Amino acid sequence: MNGSEEEKLSSSSESEGEYDADAEEAEGESGSEPENPEDRVYAMAPTVNIQDESAVDVESCPAFVYLNELFYEGKIPGTRLAELKAKYVLLHDTLVSLQESEIQLLQDAKRFSVKLEEQQQELEKAEEFPEGATSEVSKLRQQYLRYFNEYNAIQEREFEIQYRLTSLLEDKKLIEKDYRRIPKASDADKRIKALRDSCEDLRKETTQRRLEIKNLKDDLFIRHKRLTKEHKELEELFRKQEELKDELVRLQAIPIQLGKDMEKISRRMQDIEKKKIALREEAQELVDTSKKLETKCTETTMEKEDTIKEVEGKKALLESKEREFNTQTKVHEMNKENEGTAISERGQLEMSFRNVSNLKQKLHDNLSRMQREKEKDLRTFKKMEMQLKIAQESLIQVQARHERMRLEIDSVPKEDGAILERRRELQREVEIAKRNLTQEKASTESEVRLLEQCIAEEEQVVGAQEHYREELNNLIRMTQLKADEREQKSKDFLKAQVRKLPTGI
Repeated sequence: MNGSEEEKLSSSSESEGEYDADAEEAEGESGSEPENPEDRVYAMAPTVNIQDESAVDVESCPAFVYLNELFYEGKIPGTRLAELKAKYVLLHDTLVSLQESEIQLLQDAKRFSVKLEEQQQELEKAEEFPEGATSEVSKLRQQYLRYFNEYNAIQEREFEIQYRLTSLLEDKKLIEKDYRRIPKASDADKRIKALRDSCEDLRKETTQRRLEIKNLKDDLFIRHKRLTKEHKELEELFRKQEELKDELVRLQAIPIQLGKDMEKISRRMQDIEKKKIALREEAQELVDTSKKLETKCTETTMEKEDTIKEVEGKKALLESKEREFNTQTKVHEMNKENEGTAISERGQLEMSFRNVSNLKQKLHDNLSRMQREKEKDLRTFKKMEMQLKIAQESLIQVQARHERMRLEIDSVPKEDGAILERRRELQREVEIAKRNLTQEKASTESEVRLLEQCIAEEEQVVGAQEHYREELNNLIRMTQLKADEREQKSKDFLKAQVRKLPTGI
């Protein structure tokens, strides 16, 4: 056992020595050989020069300066200025925190890149280890590498947790800042009270300014009225001045106008003399024409007398024609009156004819209805006759049956009580049949009487229809006779008027 353990230890020491020698040779070769261009290239963390925003004074930044200038110029109110400054401070703080986190991430990236290079070198060394070596050192090495990998994973998780913690802390700081910026209830009440006081002061000031504006408007209106009045007076003065100027010009032009008027009058006198001579000549001509007109007047008077005589003859003829026309108009009016009476009588006759036709239609309807009822009664009568025949036949059968039963009873000895009972039943049946027969006879008799009554009413209706038809024919004949008589009278009257006309003319 001891010998075997010693052999194992010696073999392991020899293998370790060989491994160390091989590693030294590999390092020497890598150090002596130049760099290969095909070697692997690893990512390096960039070096960025970022301005440290935390060292910058926020109050002296250009944004704050520009906002203050706008506020002093009156372009933005104080509340808007405070709001914008608070937003800018918040953004500046977030920028600072982002820059810090970015720097931290860059440093972590640089550190991780260095670690990655170291691990890559270790992996390369592990790949150079002989494949067949399965010593205890290699096992320990593998176990070490596994634990190392687990440790790295734990560190990564811890870094991630730390990063989340820092981000949460930053969010907490931002929330606390926002909470500190929120005004408290007492401050808000004070601000509200101050704002209300300022609003009340502004309201009072506005009312005072409105009163001042109203007073100024009244003064302005009074001044405007005064100015308009003065302007009108000034215009009146200017108008009077213009009138005086016109009057002066007119007075200056009077002598010249008088000379012109004298010349016009002299020319007019000359024209009048010429016209006077012409008028004398025209008067002489008029005297000659008047003599000629006198001769013509005498001729016209003679013609007038002749025409008067002719007019008187025409007037007499016209009067005779007017009388003839009057007689003709009277005849025409009488004819119109006769025609109106004839039309009225014709209307009355038409009305009576319509009434008679309506009555005829009603009678016809009643007749048709009664005929239908008659047919219905005839059908019922026939039906009742059939029933009567059937009843008579049944009566004959009952009588025959009765005779047959009587014969049977006579043939049977009289001492039997059942036969007597049977006989009584048969007698009761016979009595019932007789009673039914009498009832049927009574009903048939009543129906026969009703049918006879209907036939009598139908005959009356037919007689009334004939009577009304005769009356209608008589009325038509009478209207025709009256119309012929009126026409004959009108003709005779016209003939008489025509006979009278020549004697009157």
